[in-house]
Amino acid sequence: MPTGLLAGTIIGAGVFALPYIFNAVGLSAGIFYLILGAAAYSAIHLMYADLVVETGNNRRFVGLAELYLGKGASMLGLLMAVVQMVFVMTIYLALSVSFLNLVFGDDFTIYKIAAFWVFGSLAIFLRAKRLAFLETLISWGMIAIIAIIFVVGLNRTEALSGAALDFNLSYFL
Repeated sequence: MPTGLLAGTIIGAGVFALPYIFNAVGLSAGIFYLILGAAAYSAIHLMYADLVVETGNNRRFVGLAELYLGKGASMLGLLMAVVQMVFVMTIYLALSVSFLNLVFGDDFTIYKIAAFWVFGSLAIFLRAKRLAFLETLISWGMIAIIAIIFVVGLNRTEALSGAALDFNLSYFL
């Protein structure tokens, strides 16, 4: 179950930006960025996991920062965690409108945002094991959706224009 929680945390909403990135920078640069990002995030999360295992305590990020770097670092870590959660929730609320409009139409946008916010916030009250189980289900669901899109798209390679295959330096960063 911890793998599901970690996968859900790493993948996040960024997976929905990948098609845009591939289209903007080209296939070769997109694959390069995908491999580079996967390697960087894998290294960071493996180092974090190693730190958690080596410490042996039931500490989270802020507790580890305090243990190894002092009280000031833990306060900075707490601030950054709160800022990160605000940004993450903002991104998911913005994305929710697009996805909910696909299912329910373009009406009542503010109610859709509010409903998504309420249901998304309920995860705060879940215990870690239940949250990990939920994240595992969501991760498997995302993998299934991506696999279906991939299989359906295999016979639609004509959608890849010549521009999508080229390296576009103007979008390098």
